Amino acid sequence: MAEMNTGSATALAAEGGVSVEAPSPQRERIRLAAVQLFTRQGFAGTSMKQLAHALDMVPANLYNYFSSKEAILFDVLHHQLSKLHEHTIHVVKRDDRPSAQLRALAENLVLSDLKDPMAAFVGIQGVKGLSHGNLEVVSQLMRDVRMAWGGVIQRGVDEKEFDVHDVKLCTLSILTLCSSVATWYQPDGPYSPEYVASGIADSALRMAGVRI
Repeated sequence: MAEMNTGSATALAAEGGVSVEAPSPQRERIRLAAVQLFTRQGFAGTSMKQLAHALDMVPANLYNYFSSKEAILFDVLHHQLSKLHEHTIHVVKRDDRPSAQLRALAENLVLSDLKDPMAAFVGIQGVKGLSHGNLEVVSQLMRDVRMAWGGVIQRGVDEKEFDVHDVKLCTLSILTLCSSVATWYQPDGPYSPEYVASGIADSALRMAGVRI
């Protein structure tokens, strides 16, 4: 499938029945509380009533901001994936060397996941809980990110910086490695987020055949 920009994804979102509205402090507060509950209890195990209680709101007020539990989930996933895709494009334009691009992409993804619970949630949740229209939008954004990372790896192969036999498999493996860090990282442990991000970036480059 051809690469689609985030503007196209937003158009599809509207077709799917869930619009992406401008951020507001209250909506951000609801997103964060929802992600915390979804992470702890699972999406299926969380109700709008429970979320309203966690926010010290009555359910009717919660519905003024989001029409459903899925609308919150979609909003979080759409926002975070769009931001990741935009940053990926920015990194690719910032440096001509594929090895520098891949290092920056890996470090950014790990740091985002370790410092932002909503970013980490995307890697954990995936597309579970979305109905067809919203699933299509989020899946396309995920493909956009994979294609951008894959483009970096392919250029590295073409320019003899990387030694990769299967670009798609390498791309998926590196993205999985970076996205999994938030599942085991302990903030009170011996490693800082920056130290971990640097180490994971080294591993990503080794997976692409670069000698570190």
